[in-house]
Amino acid sequence: MSLRVDCWRELDCQLEHHIATNRLPGVACTVIDQGERVYERALGWQDVDQHRPMALDTICRIESMTKVVTCTAAMLLCEEQRLDLNAPVARYVPAFGDSKVSEVDELGHERLAVPNRPMLIRDLLCHTAGLSYGSSSDPVDERYRAMFRDLDLPGTVDSESVVSLQMFASRLAEIPLAYHPGSGWRYSMATDLLGHVVERVSDLSLTDFMDERLFGPLGMDDTGFRVCDHQLERFGPLYRADGDGGWRTVDRPDESKWRRSPLHFVEAGGGLVSTVSDFARFLAMLLASGESKTKGLLQPESVAWMVENHVPANVLPIQMGSSRVLAGCCFGAGFSVLLDAGQSLLSGSPGVCSWAGAASTGYWFDPHDDLAVVQMAQVVPNEMAYLDLMAPVQAAINQCSH
Repeated sequence: MSLRVDCWRELDCQLEHHIATNRLPGVACTVIDQGERVYERALGWQDVDQHRPMALDTICRIESMTKVVTCTAAMLLCEEQRLDLNAPVARYVPAFGDSKVSEVDELGHERLAVPNRPMLIRDLLCHTAGLSYGSSSDPVDERYRAMFRDLDLPGTVDSESVVSLQMFASRLAEIPLAYHPGSGWRYSMATDLLGHVVERVSDLSLTDFMDERLFGPLGMDDTGFRVCDHQLERFGPLYRADGDGGWRTVDRPDESKWRRSPLHFVEAGGGLVSTVSDFARFLAMLLASGESKTKGLLQPESVAWMVENHVPANVLPIQMGSSRVLAGCCFGAGFSVLLDAGQSLLSGSPGVCSWAGAASTGYWFDPHDDLAVVQMAQVVPNEMAYLDLMAPVQAAINQCSH
């Protein structure tokens, strides 16, 4: 895709509007077109109180943007034929060989049933595994919340214990599935379990595997599961609007769980920090890998699989609670894939892939047009930034392309 110069003026206006109207304290954005960074901009404040400007190398909590990175780690192992997407999870984590499915009748009585089929590795990448996140009122999610309390997840900088992914997986295996694998879709801790599978197969910690196989080769020096001393100055607060036009700090850099060593828990589904510059390198790798096996870390066939829909037709449409974020979308390997632009809150053509993090970070990329955008702010909750920031920026780029 070739973008006109007036596209950048429109992007500037969109970003400046959100700072001027105090919708965000600070934001950074990078656009990649045909493998080149054609737009980079940071506005507002990384730290409001300290008047420290937002920058392209500001280190941000990217939360669920972590999922695509963990999925990519798994795909590397698949290419080496050390991991099989169609194999039962129990082959790698035997405790899941005894999984049962929670079935609740109209009177609210629960029975535990044998799954219609095993949970497969591919289910972990696209959230069709029968796992959950503990956010509903059903009996399964009540058990998730009990697990979170018992293990002190996700933990804080003051957490006294260390919970390994193996400990987490063992406890997770004790909880019944929310539905029969492949028969539904629910956003879940499947990616965290996938992180444990990566550890089991590679015989490395997830941190070491990502450092050696992804972050090192890609030059993603500011991406990882913790913030080191030399990075602290570029790690800003996490904010929430205070209701009076200001910002209340909900996670201080020096007290953040990302500062703890050793980590309380390596969240394979939401524990990374990164920068727009680093994550742009990751997206550029995905786009390049999709074109040529000599340009990226993955084979083109792997990227082609990742950007396909893997949710069965009889399960569509999918959604997250009452949110319409997934309207018109299906799901690939760690991100949504646009199916019907007419139904979606985002714009673009079918096949555009996107996802966001809970702290107002987000990305989207178009494999067909070789175009990618990553944006980062540090505000909770994330829905305003994802829909009110990402959607206009995406629309601006689509309107001025030719």
